[in-house]
Amino acid sequence: MKVSVSRSVGRAFAVLEAFQQTRRPASATEISRTLNAPHSSIVAVLYNLQDLGYLSLDPHSMLFFPTPKLLALGGWLKPQSPEPARVGRMVEILVRDTGHTAALCSRVSLFVNTLAALPGGYPTVTGPPRTLGGALVNAVPGLVILAQMEADELRCLIRDTGAWMREAGTARGIDVAATLERVEAVRRAGSVSGPHPACRGTEIIAYPAGQGVGGATALAAYIPAQLSLARKMELRQAMERLTRHAVAAKAAEPQWPATGAMASSAGLNRVHLRISGASPPLSPH
Repeated sequence: MKVSVSRSVGRAFAVLEAFQQTRRPASATEISRTLNAPHSSIVAVLYNLQDLGYLSLDPHSMLFFPTPKLLALGGWLKPQSPEPARVGRMVEILVRDTGHTAALCSRVSLFVNTLAALPGGYPTVTGPPRTLGGALVNAVPGLVILAQMEADELRCLIRDTGAWMREAGTARGIDVAATLERVEAVRRAGSVSGPHPACRGTEIIAYPAGQGVGGATALAAYIPAQLSLARKMELRQAMERLTRHAVAAKAAEPQWPATGAMASSAGLNRVHLRISGASPPLSPH
């Protein structure tokens, strides 16, 4: 006997399956064309999924993308990797020790993806996005992720980003040489900071956190821009110790250390890993 499926339920799953195929942010118009469905109906489905927390919406580009909440629906069906726990503990330690909102970010195609995030104790600071944080080339954590990539892969990604910007109508393109210079500056410095693109008065500080399940990662802290220089320096030192330990632990062991010794400043200070200068300067050609 044929089962009658609710049209709205069917369209909701069709939208999610469309993201599974494209694996990148998309507009309501693009999704309605892909599914050959009425634009107004798809818009309603997208905003309903956003309200439920399964999709995020970039207010600047008006592009939708699934959130990590979607992973939780089926995550219990397969054996758990130690990586999610490692990621969560890293963010938890930074929030616990500094009081600032923190997130661990990775790459999804051309965009920044939030693997884990926890709010800090500063109510004036809006937390990090639930999932995509914009194009890698335009995001503070994204620049840190790009700085950990090989030169050829980086150049291809920058060019692909420019093509996507032109196609999406968000920009005429991208200056490849200038972007490579920005990434090289981040690589030399070992970290980067800048204003939050959607939260006025908030600054983001990001450090490389080594290779994760999806490739290079970045640990980001979201702080009030008016925070004193002394407090910012303390935060930077804490992030540097934590990320250096994370990179070293990931390289030396298949799993994250099970004890709480990682939080010990003495243990963290024993780890020394030079992140900057890991590869030769980049060329735009």
